[in-house]
Amino acid sequence: MIKEKVGFTLTELMAVVIIVSILAVLGAGYYRKSVEQSRFTEILANTNAVAESLNRYIMEKQAEGLALENIPAPTFKDLDISFASCGKNNVCNIKDRYRITLNPFQFMVSGRPTQGLFSGGGYTISVNSHFVAPKDRVACSFGSGNQEARNFCESMGFTQCEEGNPVMCTQPIR
Repeated sequence: MIKEKVGFTLTELMAVVIIVSILAVLGAGYYRKSVEQSRFTEILANTNAVAESLNRYIMEKQAEGLALENIPAPTFKDLDISFASCGKNNVCNIKDRYRITLNPFQFMVSGRPTQGLFSGGGYTISVNSHFVAPKDRVACSFGSGNQEARNFCESMGFTQCEEGNPVMCTQPIR
């Protein structure tokens, strides 16, 4: 009676390891991209929320009789929205993943990742108060020469890119 060998050959094991490795490399890239997209969406939602809070602040001050040019520069304490980690310099670090900055003199809010797919911080999302800029636009900007970040902003629906430093792409708010 002849015994059959049970098990896999070295060639079969090597083939499986190579296939699994290829799938892991491809999957990691897609995973990183989906994480960056969710972070982008979170930054966009939070900057829009702060911008709307800024608009309410401006309306309250105008209801008190102040002209737009006489409204005092707001800080995060003046707004009806808050984050757990806001400093005194109008910067909030959210979960050490991105930063939201309030520029009270231009009535603008911007969000920028502190880490991510793109070198040098990648992109910045800016939302202006509709009292000083068109309400239907938000901007995704990035340093010139960063084609990967530009492609990413365009993949997130930002169009109408204007060359410059930084490159600025806009998107209508839906």
